[in-house]
Amino acid sequence: MDSKAVWSKISEPTKSARIKSAETITNLLDSMTPTFAPLAARWDTEADRRAKLRTPENLKALMDAQRAHNSARSTAASARSQRSAARKASKNPLSAARRAARTADKAARSHRDDAKSKLKTARKNYPTTLKARAIQAHAVHTVPGAGISALDRCAITPREFGAAEETAGQSQDAGDWFGARFPSLDRLSLAAGSLAALPDWRGQEGPRFRITLGPACITVGHKDLARAERTAERAERRARMDAHDLGSYWAEYVGDRAPVDPRAPITGWSRRSRARLFHATGELDYAPMVVGRKGPVMTTLTYPDQWLRVAPTGAAAKKHLETFYVRFERAWGVPFCGLWKEEFQRRGAVHFHLWHPRPDGLAGTARRFEYEGKLAAWKAAKEAGEKGLRKPYWRDAVGDGLPYDQWLSLVWADIVDHPDPEEKAKHLQHGAFVSEVEEGHVNTPAKLAAYFAKHGAFMAKDYQNKVPEAWRAPGKGPGRFWGYKGLKREVRVVDVAPADADRAARVLRRLSSRERYFDPTYINAAGEVVGCFRWKKAVREVRVQRGARLIDHETGECKPRYRKVMRPAVKFASGSGFLCLDDAPTTLINVARALDIWREYAPPTARQEQARERAVQRRTLELAATRRRA
Repeated sequence: MDSKAVWSKISEPTKSARIKSAETITNLLDSMTPTFAPLAARWDTEADRRAKLRTPENLKALMDAQRAHNSARSTAASARSQRSAARKASKNPLSAARRAARTADKAARSHRDDAKSKLKTARKNYPTTLKARAIQAHAVHTVPGAGISALDRCAITPREFGAAEETAGQSQDAGDWFGARFPSLDRLSLAAGSLAALPDWRGQEGPRFRITLGPACITVGHKDLARAERTAERAERRARMDAHDLGSYWAEYVGDRAPVDPRAPITGWSRRSRARLFHATGELDYAPMVVGRKGPVMTTLTYPDQWLRVAPTGAAAKKHLETFYVRFERAWGVPFCGLWKEEFQRRGAVHFHLWHPRPDGLAGTARRFEYEGKLAAWKAAKEAGEKGLRKPYWRDAVGDGLPYDQWLSLVWADIVDHPDPEEKAKHLQHGAFVSEVEEGHVNTPAKLAAYFAKHGAFMAKDYQNKVPEAWRAPGKGPGRFWGYKGLKREVRVVDVAPADADRAARVLRRLSSRERYFDPTYINAAGEVVGCFRWKKAVREVRVQRGARLIDHETGECKPRYRKVMRPAVKFASGSGFLCLDDAPTTLINVARALDIWREYAPPTARQEQARERAVQRRTLELAATRRRA
């Protein structure tokens, strides 16, 4: 008897028993179906009731109640510790210190109980799903120690927050475009409200620490509002004095002022400008760029071989770009909306990258419809006997009746208008082109910003950010390297305590020290190559000086040598900075929860204890005044 026969003889009884057991269980469940039918109906009814209560308004009320309850618990704990300290300091129960501490403790406990009752009401108005309750019950049944965490767990998780936010006004078009996940403005406000904000500024001196939230960016910093106010007043006085001096000079000499000394020549794209690009793209609201199910396109505008004849200065090139915006609005009936980036080719010629939605239809269609409507109204008025009306005028524009790709080449060649006919013909064929964005590369604001900013963000393409010699002369500089048009920044600014800002920066610094990447070579247990996401240390490429130097034998000058190395990417080194994320609102909510836990369990310093004592006394006086008025 071979091994296969032996194995079949051994496993056959087990297999038949397993099949018979499965049939028995199936029959048992079928027989119990009528018994559990009322329970299933009640389950469906309760699930529908909870789904109706899980609205964005109730979610916001729950988060406010949680924040108020945490604050009340902290105040009660401080009042209790002060009362214990007063008891130890004095044995007289009628002393002023003990009476004040007793009153403060009583008021704090009353405030905590009130906040707790409001939190219970808010949790009833925004209940957890039955699925989450079943998982918690299973965890308690399986692991007894999990009962504490199940009972004390918050009623909302980040994933549930995202699901609830879908009904809070998120643009459906934004979801249709490649499955894009763009946070709505309501979600930004909701996430910013999870932080413990300070009272409004009332002229106090010193820096105000603040956390700024954008769709794909979290910024931690500080600003001295009193100093900024004085600076603005000085700038206003200086502007008035300059206007007065200019008027006096004009009245005396009847001419313009002497020319101002030019700035230092711009030789390339600075590192700070790159950082500002990433920061701005992380705070922009891209809702106007989402049109139906079509994603944006990258339009590239280049110049002919003899480009200095048509663009001798950076201002001339920027004028061509402004003219393109005017032609775009005239042809497609909508203003240009998107981002732009200026770069240079190896031959030194400038070119522009425009990132914007692709227009639909044919050029001039909207303008034609508008003209036909005006013409019909003019004819009707003329037939009615009205006089003195001017007939609407129509003039064909360059590129009318063409799709966007053909219109782009024709209009850009007409805008540049090279004087050499041969160069103009070449420019007409190769001067402009459109490239599509790959699906899934820009479905979040952070990916979208990185996709646009990658042009020139790497060392391999650093030559594209170096200004040619012809534009380095005074008055011929390139101007700005990037910008946006038709978009605006949508941020929420929250003033927080210095300790909260420092702790938030610490959390974000640890988060930014690692970056996730996709490893396509991962093999699962079944031996299949499926790929997976992995984490690695975040690094950046920098140029450092070598130890040896080159010596010029003619002049004797020592020239340093450089090499490229990888260094860890450190952010929030001084407690301030920004971080671009795929889902900044959810990350900020988690940071706010960490701050609440940290504020509750971390041992306070002496300075924080003094601040808490003053806050408790102030709240006690406010509550006492409120009761007297009542």
